[in-house]
Amino acid sequence: MAHVVERLDHPSSYKDNHARESREEREAKLADSKTLYVGNLSFYTTEAQIYEREDRSYSRRTS
Repeated sequence: MAHVVERLDHPSSYKDNHARESREEREAKLADSKTLYVGNLSFYTTEAQIYEREDRSYSRRTS
């Protein structure tokens, strides 16, 4: 079966044309990054709501 979306286990081919660093420098920074992007959130979502949802998700994965 063909993949509908691009695999996420390798760096994106996206290139920021305004970046002043090489691809290798950017990948090295990403390897040390602790930031997680979560899309499709309401502007009014609170940090507490995110933690609550993640706690529920984590408890289902560990049960």
